[in-house]
Amino acid sequence: MYRPEFAYPVAEPPCEDVRCSYSFDATNVPAIAAGIPGNWVQSNRIPLQLDQDAPFLLRGIQIAETVLRIGLVDSQNLPLVDPGQGPGFDNDGLPPALEAYVWGSTNGAGLVALDSDNWGVWFPPGAVLGLYVGNTSGGLENPPIITLHGVKRYSRSKCR
Repeated sequence: MYRPEFAYPVAEPPCEDVRCSYSFDATNVPAIAAGIPGNWVQSNRIPLQLDQDAPFLLRGIQIAETVLRIGLVDSQNLPLVDPGQGPGFDNDGLPPALEAYVWGSTNGAGLVALDSDNWGVWFPPGAVLGLYVGNTSGGLENPPIITLHGVKRYSRSKCR
């Protein structure tokens, strides 16, 4: 019998969960459309806007293979990407120090499930996440491709 590692409960009526993925790349994030040059200001917070039609429950993050350092924060500047072996929180939670606590480096590792509650990381309709990009290669790099996986929670009245 198959049991998924991260099983989430089904929404109770009158709520309905609809699977959803947000993909952010050069086609829909103008700030990174031209690529990431070696002199990129790493403390630039690039906004990533979610839809306004329903709350979003984030359950996983996928970052395409890149040599860039990627930082993702929620709307309160709390890190969503944590390599887990960093020197610790810098009391600001933000670059320019590029603390390893905030930043995730990828080598095409694929989908990373988030450690969260039974539902996922909750974002209200229209939430704005923050993206930080670090380029230590010294040259122009292709923009990152970041995909957020989860569900939108639609309701006809108040949900739990």
